[in-house]
Amino acid sequence: MKMIKSNYFLFFLLFLIFVIISTITTSLAWLSIEGSKDVTAKPGTFIVSTTLSKNVNDTKEEIEPINGVYKLNGLSSENNENAKTILGNEYLTQYQRPLIDSISLNISLDAEIPGYMRVKLQDEWIVTRKYINFDRESTEIIFKDQSTHQLYKLAPGWVYDNDTNFFYYYNLIEKSDGPIDIPFIVSGDPYAPKTSSYYVETCEVNISVSVQVVQANRFEALWGIASIPGATM
Repeated sequence: MKMIKSNYFLFFLLFLIFVIISTITTSLAWLSIEGSKDVTAKPGTFIVSTTLSKNVNDTKEEIEPINGVYKLNGLSSENNENAKTILGNEYLTQYQRPLIDSISLNISLDAEIPGYMRVKLQDEWIVTRKYINFDRESTEIIFKDQSTHQLYKLAPGWVYDNDTNFFYYYNLIEKSDGPIDIPFIVSGDPYAPKTSSYYVETCEVNISVSVQVVQANRFEALWGIASIPGATM
């Protein structure tokens, strides 16, 4: 008889524990859902485009990318003219592109909700060495002494983060009624060719731009950073 009573008591105790745990779990779930209602993200979109321009006599002429890549002449104006004099215009036809020190890159953004923006910039510097006295040339991809982020002068509001290798626009982008233009790069550092009486160097720079925009309260979850570099929060 005692054994039966003990079994009933044990069953009742386990049932009571199960009810308590279920109640606590339900309560926690309810509190979690209820507490998150005020911060649930509303759906919204960002429409982004980039425009690279060359600065000519204080006016900007837009440059069209080729398969998503901007192709530029990496020489300075002086070095480009020297190469023209030695090699002639025919050889330099492929380099009749905007000089990298005369470019500006803007980002156009239409924001339906507030957000933050970052940019990944990838560039490739290709130097061609043309020998003057015999028919020979060599081409190589070079790495300049500076890192990529040091080769470009940034517009105000931008900072480069070494940890993530992104350029961050540290100002909050407010909701807009239409596209807003945000300057990004205002000029680039040209390649200084080696001087020699045997050859002439020219330089081609290929630039591609990747822009990421997230809603203001989601950058930590999506980008894995605790704060926007350079921002005062």
